Amino acid sequence: MNRIFIITDNQVPEGISDNPKIELIDHSDFIDDKFLPTFNSNAIELNIHHIEKLSEHFVLFNDDMILNNKVEPDDFFKCGLPVDAAVFSPIFPESEFDRIRINNVAEINKHFDKRTVQKKIFTKIFNFKYHKLLINNILVSPYSRFTGFHDFHLPISYTKAEFKEVWNYESELLNETISHKFRKDSEISHWFIRYWRLMKGQFATQKLPFGRFFYLFEDASWEEEIINGKSKVICINDCDDLSNIDKYIQKLTNALDTKLAH
Repeated sequence: MNRIFIITDNQVPEGISDNPKIELIDHSDFIDDKFLPTFNSNAIELNIHHIEKLSEHFVLFNDDMILNNKVEPDDFFKCGLPVDAAVFSPIFPESEFDRIRINNVAEINKHFDKRTVQKKIFTKIFNFKYHKLLINNILVSPYSRFTGFHDFHLPISYTKAEFKEVWNYESELLNETISHKFRKDSEISHWFIRYWRLMKGQFATQKLPFGRFFYLFEDASWEEEIINGKSKVICINDCDDLSNIDKYIQKLTNALDTKLAH
């Protein structure tokens, strides 16, 4: 690990140590002034390759993700390539956020022919490392176009070169996205950059499962995983309509304190 960058909007989170490897980054440090202020997570994440001190190889964490056990460098990169899994999964939209996922896939279908991709990276698509999720790829293989990708909601390994390449091809669409102060359902997200590299086979296949995803209200499950589980990373996703949020925050704090005390 080189550095940890914490992206904030001119804020200093409590409890940040004086560790020289931890650095606070303001939106104005890497986003053009004409797009500020922004409250759009897509706009922020699609600009992160502009962080000056960011390494060519980096891992993107969202604020609901936790390192739950020891990780190694080759959990994220092997031979200079991001570690990833090309698992397909049809999108069954139920929220406005799913519209953005659909936009990502629609743009991928404009740039890549599915039959060609399947032949070119056959062993990276039909790979036993994916375990039961390999069935997904087998089931959707007859369709002539991509129907969706499995989004793991876990930390994602990236390279700056991937961002630059996609920006070169889709500058108009990306500029339109980052011009929005608030997220809109007409946008694309950084997952599109991940899909792009999957299509080109520019990744090392990942052994699944790598981590686990929970909703905040599934407190019994994520509490057990934090204290006794073996997953290397976990995501605990909040919900807009969740009541008594303080109860869950305290329970999460207690679970982490218990784990770190061991």
